[in-house]
Amino acid sequence: MLVCGGWQARACGLGPRARPLSLPSRTAQHGSGSPRVPAAANPALRPAAPAQDRSGFDGPWTENPLEFDNSYFTNLMNIDWQPRVWDGPLQYENPAKTIMMLPSDLALKTDPEFSKYCVAFAKDEAAFRASFKTAYEKLLSLGVPAAAP
Repeated sequence: MLVCGGWQARACGLGPRARPLSLPSRTAQHGSGSPRVPAAANPALRPAAPAQDRSGFDGPWTENPLEFDNSYFTNLMNIDWQPRVWDGPLQYENPAKTIMMLPSDLALKTDPEFSKYCVAFAKDEAAFRASFKTAYEKLLSLGVPAAAP
């Protein structure tokens, strides 16, 4: 089973001999029997964010990127985003300069059709989760292969 958000994932569709792969979100096992350490201590386990060396963008969208919640939408709708002054492509940052949004994110906020969903999801995390659940179930039902036994 594949679970989004970086919590736990299992390899899907790799054949009958595939072994499940477990990826922890905030902690990682370092060698056999060694203590678990915070993900932030291991650069390879830090939350996914746009990679400046690949996309040109830099930074996370939320303060807690590994938390599955509606903070993307609350940030999008409630923060006064300012263009970031730097040598990279246009992106926006919050006043504390700790999180960012892309021009395509801000387009969701200003588009008449999409903004109604952004407002609803920012106000009601349960509505966001219900909508996500429906969309994810549909995705899985449309052909994502089941995990190997």
